[in-house]
Amino acid sequence: MDLAPKDVVTAAGRGDLPLPLYIVFVVVGLLIGAVLVTLLVTALVTIIQARWLSLRGKVGWVVGCLVFPYAMPMSWHIYQWRVERTAGTEARQARAGPGMTELAAGPVDHPELDFGGEGFAATETRTPVVFLDAGRVSFLETARDAGKRAVMVTDEISVLTPALAAVWQEPDAAWVVRSTAGLRDGFTGRRLTSVGDVLTAAPVQAIDDVAVDFLRPSSADAVHVSAVVSVRHGTWETTQLGGPAAALAELTTGSPLRLWGPYEPLGRHWDRVELTKFAKEQAPGPARLLVAAHGLAVIVQVRSTRSGLEEMTEAHVSLGAPSPTGLDDQHARLLSWLTTLADTAMPLAGLVLARRGRDDLLVPPRLTPRPAPIAFLIGPPAFDAMKVDVDDMIARFGAIRVGGPNSVGALFRLGGLDGSGWDRWDEVLEAVGRQQLATATGLSLRHLQAPAGVRRES
Repeated sequence: MDLAPKDVVTAAGRGDLPLPLYIVFVVVGLLIGAVLVTLLVTALVTIIQARWLSLRGKVGWVVGCLVFPYAMPMSWHIYQWRVERTAGTEARQARAGPGMTELAAGPVDHPELDFGGEGFAATETRTPVVFLDAGRVSFLETARDAGKRAVMVTDEISVLTPALAAVWQEPDAAWVVRSTAGLRDGFTGRRLTSVGDVLTAAPVQAIDDVAVDFLRPSSADAVHVSAVVSVRHGTWETTQLGGPAAALAELTTGSPLRLWGPYEPLGRHWDRVELTKFAKEQAPGPARLLVAAHGLAVIVQVRSTRSGLEEMTEAHVSLGAPSPTGLDDQHARLLSWLTTLADTAMPLAGLVLARRGRDDLLVPPRLTPRPAPIAFLIGPPAFDAMKVDVDDMIARFGAIRVGGPNSVGALFRLGGLDGSGWDRWDEVLEAVGRQQLATATGLSLRHLQAPAGVRRES
């Protein structure tokens, strides 16, 4: 059968394929081509957006993403990586502050190091939530070994986890916040002219010493309880760690502990046997372990002493927004926790404070309501080490006698959320000696002093 010229051309173009199959191949080819073009355009736009971010800030990123929204996540990650890992020397010197000379080789050899100066090594991050991850722990230890103070620099949007905040408040670390108004101490709000000033700046004496941005109100939608207890154990063979934390979780939140690990984010299911085994493997050196449950964050530190093992538990609990009756009930539960601890274990000391704060327990770079001392426990071993008469302290302060007949401790009821307990707290510390108590119990001095700005009633 003869074909018309038009039919010949059509058949040749399809390669003698049936028309439906030919259409399928054409559509698939067009789709593959569109995908390849889209990937190419996405890559180019992502690079352009990341570059635009470094030149114009977040506004450029938002504008670019309105045109190519599919490039948004990747461009942001590239931007963060460029900022935190490949920033030039001039940019890092500018962040360090005027007059700061950055060390070309770095004050310590560590991948987290961004810049440094005389007496300090600094790492900088713009992460919205800053965790106590393995890199920061390693950086802190490396700086300490080199005789440097580890300084963490963030912007004013970043918040810290309770674990990171606790560790970074120790004397060998510091937190500096960089904002459009300048630099400041992240914990005290003290104005700084350079990052290095955090080493030498005097304590806050007047309101003019504090950056205005630090004084802006922060979220305080829950009652935040901080508790620190130090317990003495015998040998590793007879010890199981995590008891104080587990009991506190059950009493305050009604839920068991869920996760633990040496770093954040936590990834191991709660298991006291495994936690104890891990800490034992770090011996004779100290061990720091992190524990969490819903509304609860805990730091457990273990060290070996001549008298045995000492387990320090620092817990942060969100009680939500309880009614006055509910708050009184929680107060009674906390006293019960300390009393039970004295009856069933060998506590050295225990301190409970409360304040208004964030329900998520995160620590912002702004002024937060000051904690108020609720209760304080001095255990039998601490009284023996300090050579203080426990009966005299109980009679003098109306304390609760706790412990057994041959190992007596004292539980001091201090006050409530109104901060009225600070005067009584000072009287107890003056009676036993602040430094002597720190030495006998292993508590840090930051646990035994009122935060800056606390006003005592006259």
